[in-house]
Amino acid sequence: MDKVSILRTSAFRRDEALGYFQRVLDLATATLSNERDAVVLALYRSSVEEYRTALQQDFFREETEAMNQANRTVHRQFRGMKHLIQGMLLHPDTKIQKEAQEVMNLIKKYSDISKGSMDHRYGVLDTMMNELSTVTSEVQEDLGIATWLEGLTLAIAKYKVARDVQRNERVEYQIGLVKNCRATLEEDYRKLTNSVNAYAITFGDEEYASFIEHINAMIKVEKAVLKSRTTRSEAKKEETDASKPSQDGEANTPETPQEGDSTTSQPSGGSDVANKEDTE
Repeated sequence: MDKVSILRTSAFRRDEALGYFQRVLDLATATLSNERDAVVLALYRSSVEEYRTALQQDFFREETEAMNQANRTVHRQFRGMKHLIQGMLLHPDTKIQKEAQEVMNLIKKYSDISKGSMDHRYGVLDTMMNELSTVTSEVQEDLGIATWLEGLTLAIAKYKVARDVQRNERVEYQIGLVKNCRATLEEDYRKLTNSVNAYAITFGDEEYASFIEHINAMIKVEKAVLKSRTTRSEAKKEETDASKPSQDGEANTPETPQEGDSTTSQPSGGSDVANKEDTE
């Protein structure tokens, strides 16, 4: 008598798991019509939907990365402008040297831009930008910082938008929800398949033959995919290990046959807004 094969569902990636469990749900809905299957099937269906909902929280992760990327852009813009001004301190025109020193002194007033929370840092940055906006257009042109100030202002605005979106998402985010829902779903999947196997033995496999046949075909495909992935991963690891130097500093190459070995052959030749260094 056929029964549902065992599948290590924990090896699935998140989206793969949802896809597989949804296909099983579709199959079960279409083939398991007996009342005795209703309870375990309803439980499984609920777990699939809860897992799907939990995965939608990954949007929060995307927004966090968008915020971090915006912060890195602010950091680059700030550093670029500061390095430009530092270069102008060596300008052959003493007038420009003096202008550069005045702007640099202004920036140095805000040394705590690299300290405290992100809200504190951006508060300090806003204050600095307000003061920099008072630098005359003539000085900005002499130093070539007008474009940098515009770029930095835009980068700060984009960061704040990304930060606000991320914070709104964080209110709804539940830590560990995906992991917990995944564990529950896998348990309910096992309950469903174990129930089918048990009922097939108890009541005969005629009612469950279609479900068992089709799910085993699905499992066969998934096992092949997982096996292929494992093989590629192991091969990549072996390649990496082989390229690592050994303790004596040489690459891990096959040992040279010892003298007298019949196989011996002659070897051929041959994110923060600003790092502390920015405020020094």
